[in-house]
Amino acid sequence: MQLNGIKASVVGLYSIRPNKHDIYQQADNVLGSVDKPTRSNQQWVADFTYLKTGQGWYYFSMILDRYSRKLVGWSFSKDRNTEFTKSSLVMALEREKPEDGLIFHTDQGIEYVSHKFQNKLKEENLRPSMSRKGKCLDNAMAESFFHTMKTEMFHHKKYKTMKSVKKDILSFIDFYNKERLHSSLGYMSPEEFIKQAA
Repeated sequence: MQLNGIKASVVGLYSIRPNKHDIYQQADNVLGSVDKPTRSNQQWVADFTYLKTGQGWYYFSMILDRYSRKLVGWSFSKDRNTEFTKSSLVMALEREKPEDGLIFHTDQGIEYVSHKFQNKLKEENLRPSMSRKGKCLDNAMAESFFHTMKTEMFHHKKYKTMKSVKKDILSFIDFYNKERLHSSLGYMSPEEFIKQAA
């Protein structure tokens, strides 16, 4: 290329951002070094997914209790931002009222590593944990939920509106928590498992 005076047409794919830590903060993968939970609200995993509708992309965020597999918080948004993911956290905190020190695990998405989100975790005395970069299996339980939801519900229909998607997901959450049997829970639903463990 040099001998023939040819230059690559793609340049500047990587840019140095010296102040990137001013807008976000990362955490270690705490979840990978602790024992499995022995009761509800010791360890939560969180993630969000994209859902295609006739009105455009719709985002669904959820928080799952690692002990019972129960969904404890969720939110929907047209916009992918920190407020969207934080609203599912607020819901989970109001519903479950966990003790200090709960491990809150996510990937390294900007919606979770932002100071605004991380400061909320600190305010609530939650312990942040994040998947290692490029290691999606670190958050396998959250990924598994989305796979289940899309396989059993979402991929069977073409959604014209965001409202119709939200309605079906809320119905699925109710089914998932109250009725869907999990082999890892001895073929009980999350809520039944919690009652048996009480």
